[in-house]
Amino acid sequence: MKKLILILAILVVASPAFAALDVNIVKIANGQVQIRYTGADPCNLPRGFALAFEVNSTTADVCGISAYKVGESNSTSRGYGIYPARITFPDPPGDQNKPSNWGNPLADQADPGAGDQTLPSKNFVLEFASLYAPVHDTTNCPNYPNGTLCTLSYEPNGATSFTIKMTGEGQYRITGGATATTGVVFEDGTTADVNKSLTITGVVECFPGGPSGSKYLEWVAVGKPNCWCASIQPRQCWGDADGKSEGKTNPPWVFTNDLNVMFAAWNKTYAQIAGQTYTGNGVVTPLICADFTHTGEGKTNPVRVFTSDLNILFANWNKPNKPDPNCALLGY
Repeated sequence: MKKLILILAILVVASPAFAALDVNIVKIANGQVQIRYTGADPCNLPRGFALAFEVNSTTADVCGISAYKVGESNSTSRGYGIYPARITFPDPPGDQNKPSNWGNPLADQADPGAGDQTLPSKNFVLEFASLYAPVHDTTNCPNYPNGTLCTLSYEPNGATSFTIKMTGEGQYRITGGATATTGVVFEDGTTADVNKSLTITGVVECFPGGPSGSKYLEWVAVGKPNCWCASIQPRQCWGDADGKSEGKTNPPWVFTNDLNVMFAAWNKTYAQIAGQTYTGNGVVTPLICADFTHTGEGKTNPVRVFTSDLNILFANWNKPNKPDPNCALLGY
């Protein structure tokens, strides 16, 4: 009989766990961290994890989750790949014991305390559980003593320093003596708290040259939009507002969706378009991305998108595989 361990509504004994398990956040690259555990005891493995995350920043957020195990654990693919809040089973007729979808680590949006479960997000909950056989055998169980639960991608969005905090989420997900900070349930029914933080420092802003750059103060004044950075959107200064080409064969990079973004922002001050977006071409584009000159026009209450921006767009309009991705030459 396979051992299916669900995090939700597990009844556990109200006794502390003395296992040396440690759950931590580890930076692995610019823009990525891993959620890892160390010190797992093969005689008393974790059954599952319930982890709450908070990004302490007004701009930075977690934008993606990857590299997580899917499905039951076995000798060739070990891990915590059962997702109780997201798992689905087929409607009859069908095998009611075989999931139609294993789900993913994000807790369901409707779960109490789950926060914003649609990434990018600053507050969300991840859940991991196990399924393996035979019981009390290390042949197919999750990795021990150390293992990785997943990789999280983050976007600073202009922040040069911020903190990702990880705590247990036992208040709603683990019952029978668990506290609000309980994040782990072990095989013997005991629990453990999780409370770790990682501060990301030395984040390099995408706008080249930093404060000494010729357009840096303009970039700051309009909310540090990523689309102005040539390292992210290398054709924006030539009329590519949305950062995507349009069409299947020799597609142009400046076309109708870029024009629509421009129309939405036309002849408006930054105060009028701040935080406003246009959705089209499969992407949500901030209206400030139609400011191709990175300069306001007019002396009093200058508008961000006007004739100079329109001239740039028309100069590059509907040209196959154009414009060239060389905005960096302008120092953006």
